[in-house]
Amino acid sequence: MRLAFSCIVLAFASFSGVAAGQQKTFALDPARSLVNFSLGATAHDVHGTFHFKRGAVTLDPATGAASGQLVVDAVSGQSGNDSRDRKMKREVLETDKYPEVVLTVERLEGTVAASGASTVTLHGSMMLHGQAHPVTIPLQVNIDG
Repeated sequence: MRLAFSCIVLAFASFSGVAAGQQKTFALDPARSLVNFSLGATAHDVHGTFHFKRGAVTLDPATGAASGQLVVDAVSGQSGNDSRDRKMKREVLETDKYPEVVLTVERLEGTVAASGASTVTLHGSMMLHGQAHPVTIPLQVNIDG
């Protein structure tokens, strides 16, 4: 089974950082954030969502250094088909044993503008089934206010 995260929609509830060029910390707003996914399947693709539990990311725009974790609620996965979702949670994700998927942020490639849109690449690892897997995720970042 091929899994592609087509989009990660993040809303950060709080921001701390003093001036441009210094470290900035963003706290995830789980109520406004989603993971959208696409699975290649026979005859059609399956699309769905997962919700976040919590998360925060600290980044240094000058160096690209980044750290933090984003925690996804594996039990929240929905594809629009209850039977498929039960099977996905029970047999594929094993959510009774692994209820969370954790993205650990290691670094950011590209420049985040002080305001407006930026395109960057996030590098890190995803803890899935108790094992860390390296990930590279293209992100569209928009700083407003």
